[in-house]
Formats: sequence, structure tokens, C-alpha cells
Amino acid sequence: MENINELSVTIKLKPHEFQNLCRIIKKTDCAKEKNIDGIELDLHESIFIASLCHRLTSSGKRKAEKLEALGTEIRNSMEAAEFE
Repeated sequence: MENINELSVTIKLKPHEFQNLCRIIKKTDCAKEKNIDGIELDLHESIFIASLCHRLTSSGKRKAEKLEALGTEIRNSMEAAEFE
């Protein structure tokens, strides 16, 4: 079995953004119940989803960079402790 690294990312949503997300999820649930392969989003919904994905991406990138820096710092500390 392959090891997969997972990263949890959190973003804050305003109440109206959460409502938009719930509406889109409801659309997908209805399509799933009706066995429809796709859903149509209006321009506002498409822009919202793109914005949400962009925020998740940038938040994940920042978190990954912080974790990488922390890992490097720990590795350097351990190497320095070996030489003492």
C-alpha cells in the first residue's frame, strides 16, 4: 500500500459564502439522486467555486511551506545535537 501524505487546510467562510456552498452541494445531491452526470452552475456560482479553490490552494501552499520550514529546522537541530 502506498503512503499518502495528507494536509488539512482550513479557510474561513462568511455566512453568505457558506449558504452559496450549501446551495451548490444541494444541486449536486439532486443531480446524484436523479442520476445526472453533471450540473450547470451560473456565472456567480462558478466564480464562487473558483475563488474557493484559489483560497484553498494558497492556504495549503502556505501551510506546506511552514511545515517544510519546521521540518528543516528540526532536522538541523538534530544534526547539530549529534555533533555536540
